[in-house]
Amino acid sequence: PWALLTLSSARQAGETALALIALKALHGIPLRVLLTLGATDAGDEIGPVSKNVHIEMFVPHSEVLKRAALSLSHAGHGIVSKSLYYGVPMVLVPWGRDQPGVAARAETLGVAKVVRRDELSEEKLRAAILAVLNDPRYSDQAKVAAKRLSASIVSRSIAALVGVLMG
Repeated sequence: PWALLTLSSARQAGETALALIALKALHGIPLRVLLTLGATDAGDEIGPVSKNVHIEMFVPHSEVLKRAALSLSHAGHGIVSKSLYYGVPMVLVPWGRDQPGVAARAETLGVAKVVRRDELSEEKLRAAILAVLNDPRYSDQAKVAAKRLSASIVSRSIAALVGVLMG
């Protein structure tokens, strides 16, 4: 299974620390890791990685999330929404902007474990990762959220189509 580790597409100061700590926290956990950096030059800051880690500037997250067991990110609205849509449980480290609120809502839904930025350490992040991977409630709740989102999208699409057809 895959873990998607992603940084913000609009780089935030110090955010590379999240990737560095996350890669250490994920070390030894039997997952393939894809780190997406967005349109940044953060790759130079990462250094050598384990053979199970692949780093890219951009990969369509939807394709990875279809195969992912975990999404680990800064709690940006886009990646959290996509993770929910594909039913992937999350570990979130809100970095700034609206991200603390997004992370809190995901945690309330039971689909994510949140590590506060000011408490970020390899040990805390690893504990959160293992909690999400080892407790099926996170995955179960993520799948429930995915079904709700999918049903809502289908309902809106049908209503829009009927509206167009009925003129």
